[in-house]
Amino acid sequence: KYLFQEKKKPTDNTENHDDDNDVRRSNSLSYGRLEALLSVVDVTKWTEKSRTNAWQTKYDELCDFYDCYGHSNVPQDYSENFALGQWVMNQRTEYKRYLAGRNTSLTLERIELLTKVEFCWDSQAYKWYCQLERLKAYQREHGHVNISKKDDENYDLRLWVIRQRQHYNKLLRLQKILEETDGLPPLSGKLSPMTHERIKALEEVPEFEWSSRRSYTSITEGPSSEEWAELFNKIREKGMDAEPELKKNRFEDDIEKEWTDEEDLIQLWNMEEEDE
Repeated sequence: KYLFQEKKKPTDNTENHDDDNDVRRSNSLSYGRLEALLSVVDVTKWTEKSRTNAWQTKYDELCDFYDCYGHSNVPQDYSENFALGQWVMNQRTEYKRYLAGRNTSLTLERIELLTKVEFCWDSQAYKWYCQLERLKAYQREHGHVNISKKDDENYDLRLWVIRQRQHYNKLLRLQKILEETDGLPPLSGKLSPMTHERIKALEEVPEFEWSSRRSYTSITEGPSSEEWAELFNKIREKGMDAEPELKKNRFEDDIEKEWTDEEDLIQLWNMEEEDE
């Protein structure tokens, strides 16, 4: 406590002055004693052991998180353990340094330990799985994944779902090209970020469909042809024209706008070019 502490000039009004001096003498080290201590203690190993214990403590906390939630994608701002979220983010940074051959605290042994809990090394993949967890939570709360464009809180999630369907269709087109060209990749264009693992993960979400139109089957199912014929007969019986001139009104404009998804297309166009 009193190591390298400056000596204070004695004052006449200090109480128990002698007792304070005794405490300071018993808790201080002279430079000579300090040098002697450092000569027999390897401070580097001492510090390294402390860091190893700290890393192991956080790893154990990550294992508890994995056992609880089934994955190790701890949010960066994880409210229940903010330090753990920051530690996980730091491991991804250290992994980049490791791949680049730079000095890092991440060893091969630690990489193997993190791999055991399915650690996500790629920050983009981490963001993708965060969105997937949001989609699962939305489905559990609402019973479906048809996110309305009027849902401001989840509008970014709606766009994310649209992009996943686009990536899936792009993957199908790419596979068709590979079949037609005997496995040769296309000369231009980016490959789809959609993988078989991601396809499986999305298909495990209840109510998820690759075609957005199929999701609205229950909404778009209308009267049968027989029911329409019966309705027109009743109209004719009342002397009304069963085939009046169609007039486009505001309500029809709203319907057309809903199905064209123009707002979604504009938002997707203005989004940054990210594969995820």
